[in-house]
Amino acid sequence: MDTDSPEKFLIKGFLETSFVDWPGNICSVLFLPHCNFRCSYCHNANLVLHPVTMENISFTSVMARLRQID
Repeated sequence: MDTDSPEKFLIKGFLETSFVDWPGNICSVLFLPHCNFRCSYCHNANLVLHPVTMENISFTSVMARLRQID
């Protein structure tokens, strides 16, 4: 795999439509594992603490879905 390829990044979650993550805009959100913060209010505790239990999502599939809704 090319070291400059987006495929090298682990994607553990994909929210195709968000109205709150970029105020005034509609956007998509990718969730990546291994956050080094341990916030008590985290909404993604499994993603932070147990990312290996979550399915990987390929960058290619994310881009394919975004092209469908564009």
